[in-house]
Amino acid sequence: MSADAIVLGAGIVGVSTAIHLARRGRSVVLVDRQGPAAGISYGNGGVLAMVSKPGFDPNLFVDGIDPATWKDLNESIDTPMVNRPLRGIYPPGSTIKPFLALGALELGLRKPSDAIADPGFYSLPGSSHRYRDW
Repeated sequence: MSADAIVLGAGIVGVSTAIHLARRGRSVVLVDRQGPAAGISYGNGGVLAMVSKPGFDPNLFVDGIDPATWKDLNESIDTPMVNRPLRGIYPPGSTIKPFLALGALELGLRKPSDAIADPGFYSLPGSSHRYRDW
């Protein structure tokens, strides 16, 4: 790994960040962890990339997979055959927050040293309704 490589944990920082960094000439390494990562275009909402970790080599199926490998894939505790971005249930708020924060930093709206008071909800001005944090 080069000195300028950035290590990202799948499911923690999304693939769109990896794509953004790669376009800026930075090496990106996704750590082998269980979980999904998806890169979504902020321009049109299209899917740029998806990763499901752990994965498996799809070339195993090209000439027919041997029974032992098939059994290993199906009985693995890590369930590599599960397409986590499509089959998993994950709260969207957990994935969007880092990108909102990166956008605020990029636009100069926030500094890394800024602190935010968060009571666990948000109320619109003039309304008593509380929207819980997500």
